[in-house]
Formats: sequence, C-alpha cells, structure tokens
Amino acid sequence: MNRTVLTLFSKEHHPHQIFWLDHSGTIKVEDLKALGHRLCDTVDQELVINCSQEFTDRVSQMNDAEILFFGPGVTDNSAKSFKELLQKTNVFVGMDLEVHSGVLAEKNLKLNFNPLIQDKRSVPKQNAGNMVSGLDFNLKLHHEVSVQEYGIANLSDEELADLSLKNCWALNVAEMKIVRDHYKTAEVMELRLKSGLSQNPTDVEMEMIAQTWSEHCKHKIFSAEIDYEDENGKTKINGLFKEYIKDPT
Repeated sequence: MNRTVLTLFSKEHHPHQIFWLDHSGTIKVEDLKALGHRLCDTVDQELVINCSQEFTDRVSQMNDAEILFFGPGVTDNSAKSFKELLQKTNVFVGMDLEVHSGVLAEKNLKLNFNPLIQDKRSVPKQNAGNMVSGLDFNLKLHHEVSVQEYGIANLSDEELADLSLKNCWALNVAEMKIVRDHYKTAEVMELRLKSGLSQNPTDVEMEMIAQTWSEHCKHKIFSAEIDYEDENGKTKINGLFKEYIKDPT
C-alpha cells in the first residue's frame, strides 16, 4: 500500500486537518490538486499534498505543534466521510483505500483529548514530514494477554457477593450460586475436562454470563413477577414487559 498525506491548513489560527490515505496504485499530485476545491474549503483552507518542504516550513512556524488522532478500532467519522468523498472521484476508482484523520495544532490551543480513544504526538520542527507521514495506525499490544480463573466452587455467599461486586458483574448472590453450582455439575466438569479447560470459570466466561444475564440484555426487573397493591386491592403482575409492553403491542 502507498501513502498520501493531505493537510488542510487553516488560514486563521485554528487547528489544521490531516488525512492519511493508504491506497493501492499510484496517485498523481496534479490530479489531487485538481480536486482541491472539493477536498477543502478554499475560502479559509489551503491544501498541502504530502509532507513536502512546504509542510515542514508551515510546521516550523508553529509553536510546539502536536497531532491528535483516533486509536485503532475507534470510529473515525471524519475519515469515513472523507473516504466516501474520495471514492466518488475518478482518481481513486478501482483502488483499495483506507483513510485516517487527525488534527494538527499548537499545544497552547489545548484541544480536547481523550486518552481512552485518542493518541497524541508532538511534532518536531526539523523532521516534521517524516514523522507525520510515517505514523503507524495498526494496533499494538504493549502487554501480555493472560486469562484469569475464578475458583468459585467453595466460596460462601458473602464471598460470591464480594467477587461479583469487585468485578462489576451485577450478579446477586442467588445468581452467583447458580453459576457456581453449574460449574460443579458432573456433566459440565466432564465436558471441560475433555476440552482441556480448567474446572474454574475464566474471566471471559464470567463476563459473558454477566453481560447476557444483565438488566440490559435479560430485563430481569421487567420480566420478574411483581406483587402490586393499591386502593383497588392486590394483584400479581406476570412481568411488566410481557403484560404492559409486549401483550398490548
């Protein structure tokens, strides 16, 4: 894959948009220049193609420049829209194309930054072009992946409740006991042994159980039987969802 970098430099003192285009085939600079009026707002933006000397000169005039961009796997709406625009032009017909977007700005602008979904890099004045054009957007794991097991077979009710609370599973004691007893059944133990699995549930298994048994997925409150009493007497509701949402509609 080849890479083309498009920077939309703002004529005012605002953040500048950058788009990294990873594509198959070769793109002519003159073809991109011809698309300039479609790729940027020519009233207050100037298009600079690739990290040329012009790009380096502009960055050198900035005071402590930095780049903000989304991390791997995070939805990048600006890149998605820009990609759709490019694919409607004749320049990228039949090409494989992947687009990433970012913002180039001076640090004193103090842009909103969320380290959970974004990455931030300082841009050196002298080697700005190579640094920006060489950014790697691939996912990199900086730690070893390990699987945690939970020995719940002999835990007390209090210990089960504490374990659920500590791991944010939102499973009550009765539900935790059902999970514990499930893993203690002879059939389950035999199947896990044949599959080379430990007798203890793993963190992945417990997260799956917690998610599918959560209020969001299972609607435990909406599905529960409710004893209701008012001035008209007592009545039993066989699930709020079933009687008041599903049946009427």
